[in-house]
Amino acid sequence: MTQAIPLGQTGVALIIRAVRSDGTPEDLSTSTSLEMSIRGPSGPTQLKQASLTSGGGDGMLQYVTQAGDLNEAGKWEYQGHWMKDGAPRHTHRGAFRVDPLL
Repeated sequence: MTQAIPLGQTGVALIIRAVRSDGTPEDLSTSTSLEMSIRGPSGPTQLKQASLTSGGGDGMLQYVTQAGDLNEAGKWEYQGHWMKDGAPRHTHRGAFRVDPLL
């Protein structure tokens, strides 16, 4: 888990890498339907439109938080999703913590 993010913070890039079973980056350059699911401590899962951090060859997928996204303190999880060659694919899950404001 990475360092904590303040409650309600916007503009935070949630970045995750898609990797093949051999550990090399998945080439996302021709992928479609890039999405990121994020889930707070009490659920439910929110599906957000994601983007590539570069041309896609590095397997990096991101979602930048907006107002209302990080609305609960505690442990959050996120996961990247995309379509490639007509099949749905996904990354491993990542996690981060949202801290309450003082």
